[in-house]
Amino acid sequence: MRGYYSVFDPDGKKIADCGAIKDAVNLIRTRGDGHYYQFNPIYETVDVQLLERPELPTRDITIDVNSNSYEVEEPEYIEVQGQKLQIQQSEQPKLDL
Repeated sequence: MRGYYSVFDPDGKKIADCGAIKDAVNLIRTRGDGHYYQFNPIYETVDVQLLERPELPTRDITIDVNSNSYEVEEPEYIEVQGQKLQIQQSEQPKLDL
């Protein structure tokens, strides 16, 4: 984790900021009893870009509200990044509902 170390005197007054812990410890040793340091993290923000998902083709569904039936026209394949992929469900037996 990135950050820096603040060194304080016994009264709580900040006397220095150090980039390394060894510098903060050496400063405390030279100043005497009661001095202390505190680590202050530096929080970074990261921009995250989501990958675009390819849009898969949808089925064309025709519903006839008068006869309570519907027809589903299934494509033989889908195309993803220029590659034609067989649809697994097309090999399944069709159910009569």
